[in-house]
Amino acid sequence: MGDELTRWLDETVYPRLNHEIVFGDLQDFRAVGAGRYEARCPSHNDGGRPNFSMAAGVPCGHCFRCGHSRSWWAHIESKVGPGRAVIEELSRMAGVPPLSASEEDTSRWKAVHAQTQRLEEILLAGRRTLWEPKGTEVLEYLQSRGYTDEVIRKTELGAWPKELDASTAKELGLNLPGAGTTHRLVIPMRNPAGILAGFALRYIGKPPKGVPKFLYPRGLKRGEQLCGLSYVRRIKEPAVVVECWLDGEILRVYGIPALTVGSATLTRGQIEAVRKSSIKAVILCLDDDDAGQDGIYKAAQELLREGPDGHTLRVYVAPSLSGLDPDEWVIKNGPDAFREHMRNSIPAATWATRYCFLGVDLKHSQSRDDAFDKAMDFTEKLTPIPRSETLAALVEVVGIPSDALKQE
Repeated sequence: MGDELTRWLDETVYPRLNHEIVFGDLQDFRAVGAGRYEARCPSHNDGGRPNFSMAAGVPCGHCFRCGHSRSWWAHIESKVGPGRAVIEELSRMAGVPPLSASEEDTSRWKAVHAQTQRLEEILLAGRRTLWEPKGTEVLEYLQSRGYTDEVIRKTELGAWPKELDASTAKELGLNLPGAGTTHRLVIPMRNPAGILAGFALRYIGKPPKGVPKFLYPRGLKRGEQLCGLSYVRRIKEPAVVVECWLDGEILRVYGIPALTVGSATLTRGQIEAVRKSSIKAVILCLDDDDAGQDGIYKAAQELLREGPDGHTLRVYVAPSLSGLDPDEWVIKNGPDAFREHMRNSIPAATWATRYCFLGVDLKHSQSRDDAFDKAMDFTEKLTPIPRSETLAALVEVVGIPSDALKQE
């Protein structure tokens, strides 16, 4: 039942809530920028500038003065009491039927929530550490990537804090070679509801051969994470799908809806998470290398198929970033230029057809026919519009009359 309650919160309740609904009763609650809010901290609520900060798509807030973290669940619990009362209030606020759950079920989920709350507190400590002497090397690395201090403060990035001692690291599955020494940049990994699932740790600088760029907690299924979905689903623009955690963090700071997949390949779980969301269009912006381009082809083939519930997506492929990562491109050219560049994206079906013929000598019959078969296989189970785009691209690339293709 604990898993069922978690799914109910992640998939049914939290996507319908926002900070205005949950935290709007806090003193001096107000919007302070793109998807960001602040209020007086519910822990001390004294004079001075509001210090309780909330970011869109993250179901909790943090006070950078006293270190207090409070989730939506905890805030509601502080008003209505524990257990079943929280579920009833959440269902009322979200406008959905309450989940049938016993007190034992809610107690079990409360233990899961306590662990999540602990992760949030460690993340907040890491964000503070970044600006302390212990975090200097991590901060300088971020600055070397072109991030200004203002941009860095708007991210959730941090440096390995003292709160992550050996026993805590072991408990969180982070007792890994290099964790806290060579890999000290702390990057939050949030699930589709925005709930903190764990941390990715990045090597500071370029890792030597044989050393991974990122470390992930033991037991955390990276392929189930789709960071940014809770933020993206609230924006009407197409979601930009990127590989690297830092790319997603920086794009979202600039108000660009970015989904981070953590590799060059979208897993089935990530694809299903996109399908279940309210997202209507995605732009695949994976790396320009061979792995990234192959990942685009495979992801496009899956995303363009009609989902079991009849939901279809508009899928595009971003134009080349000329060898730059998305964060580098937006830092160099600015967010407005990035959005304009994304408007030049082409339909994924058209891109995939051209990709099938990349490097193929059309004068060589066997190579041409193999590429043609691959392109036709791509069209299987596609909905009518992307299928027609594929056929149009075949006419363009191969020169076969469209009437002949329709008979294939």
